[in-house]
Parts: sequence; C-alpha cells; structure tokens
Amino acid sequence: MMKVFILCAILLASAFAQKGPQVGKVLSPPQGKTTPPVRINESDRDKRCPEGFKAVGKQCVQTVMAPAEAVCPAGTQQVDGKCATLFGKRQVCPVGFEEEDGHCLRVVEKSPETFCPEGFVLVGKGECAKKVQGPPRAVCPGGSIPKGDQCVRKAHAPANLVCPNLFKKEGDRCVREETFDCTPPRKSNVRPTKGGGGKKGPATVEEFVIQSTCKRITSEPARKICEEGHLEGKDCTKDVEVQPIIEPGKFREVFAPAMTQCPEGFSATQSGKECEKKEFATPQFVCPPSTTDLGDKCATFQPIKIVCPHGFSLENDHQCVKTIFAAPIIEYTVTYTCTGKNCAQGKGH
Repeated sequence: MMKVFILCAILLASAFAQKGPQVGKVLSPPQGKTTPPVRINESDRDKRCPEGFKAVGKQCVQTVMAPAEAVCPAGTQQVDGKCATLFGKRQVCPVGFEEEDGHCLRVVEKSPETFCPEGFVLVGKGECAKKVQGPPRAVCPGGSIPKGDQCVRKAHAPANLVCPNLFKKEGDRCVREETFDCTPPRKSNVRPTKGGGGKKGPATVEEFVIQSTCKRITSEPARKICEEGHLEGKDCTKDVEVQPIIEPGKFREVFAPAMTQCPEGFSATQSGKECEKKEFATPQFVCPPSTTDLGDKCATFQPIKIVCPHGFSLENDHQCVKTIFAAPIIEYTVTYTCTGKNCAQGKGH
C-alpha cells in the first residue's frame, strides 16, 4: 500500500464564495480513477483570497476607487463649481427715466420762480413791496409853531397904555376934565312974592342966571401900544424864531407786481404755466432679478451633478467606489490509499 499526497487547488464559483464551503463536502476522485469518493473535513482545507482582495467574513472583497466626474446639463457650463446658464444683459434706463428713440429720457417739471424788481420783497401772491423813505422834515419844537420855513414861538409882554393929549391916565382909562361957560340964555322967571302987593297988583320976583360954568369929564380907554410885536388881547405878542428839529423822513410802502421766470436750465411749457427740463442718461446693462452678474453676462446657477463610472457608487459626495467580490481560493490536502496496478505504476492523483 502506497500513500500519494495530491495538492488540489479548487476555485469555487461566486455563489460558493458567498455561501462558503460546507464541512463534510464529498469530493470525487480525479477522472479515470477508481478510488472511492473522499469526504473533506474542515481541518483538511486551507482557504485564502486572491491577490488584491481581503477577507471580510467568509467573502473576499476588493474596493476599487475612481474619481467622480462633475457633469453639467446640456446648454450649461461650469462656473465656480456650479452649472451656469449664460445669457446677455438687457438694456434698461435708470430709475425715473424712460426709453425714447434709444435714449433714456425724463422730463423734470417745476413751477416758475417768482421774483420781485430790485429792492422789492415778496409780500403776497403776485405782489412785491418795498419801503421808501421820504425826505427829512423840519419839526418845530414844543411850544412853537411853523411859520413859512421857520419855527416861531410867541413871546408875550404887557402893552403900553397911552392917552391922547390933554388926557391923563387913570388906571387903564384916559380922563380929560374941562370947564366951559354954560350960562343959558337970559330968561326972566317972574313969580309973585308973598305978602306983597299994591294997587297995581301982587309983588313979583324976577330970577335969571347971570353966568354959569360947567365941568365936562371925558373918559375913554387908554390906547394900548406895543413897542414890538402886535397886540393880542391885553398883551403884546411877538414871534421869536426857534431852530427847527430835523427828523428823518417817514417810510411808506410802494407796491409792484411780482414777476415769474423759469429756473436756470428750464424752459416754459406750451401753456406757459409750468417749466420743464429734459434730462438724458446713459442706458445701463443689467441682469434680471434672481440672476448673477458675471460682468459681461448674466447667469443662473444650478448645482453641479457628480456622476461615477458605470458600476460605481458615490460616497462622501466626491468619491466613486465599487466593491468586487471574489471566491476564496481553497486548498485541500487529500490522501489516497491506492491498491492495484495503477497505484503501483505511480499514476494515482
């Protein structure tokens, strides 16, 4: 009896690798051999993974890494790590301006400015006024009155009492006393006497004025005479010149209609009631809302798509990974005990 040691390397299928070899599996002898089948025990085998694989449990696993590829949809391009849809800017006018014949235009309106002639100020709607000072004037001091171009003050003094010739002054009157013969014409005044009488009749007495002297008193007011001035009542009054006081002239208001004109740079409208000015502005090239200005173009962005080669899966958003499984290589040591001619000839396996 001769023992022959045969080393058999058997690579099992993938399904076998996933399930693993089973203890107590029966192996048939090599083809052409008549040796009965041999039952393999766990202790009779040794398994290992192919090069590049590592054992994970009962499996052989190899992890293959591949770079992920950033892909943008058709019609877009990568800009700063994103997918951008690019398009041109649109021409717009600044706020407040409107496009007209390819220009940006706005019409500014203002009310006309109201102004007054030189020296006047605006005092009401459409009316101007200024204060004009009159010429200086001479004012007479208190107690004096104007007389022509001068001021005079009345001075009073007692009047002189004067009597005519042959009159003498008695108080404020002039008295003249004179005597004169006031003998009346002779006229007998015969009257009977008492106790007398005779044959020719009663006795009579004749009486008459031989000479009579009378006194006549003439009285008249004394004449008042003023050496200076003139007589006013009982006194003499004269005008005494007084230096006038020169006072500034009084102010008076002079009115004039207000005038209107357009501010500088403005011109009157057709109605003439308002002023207007046309302002032009350079058009601006801007991007629509919710877009990004890239200088000469506008863009809308969408996230870039990270894709992996076929069969790979994305991990950590940037790494493509593929796991390859392989069946372990199992080595068996089988001992046959051969009898017969073939074993003797050394042809057993």
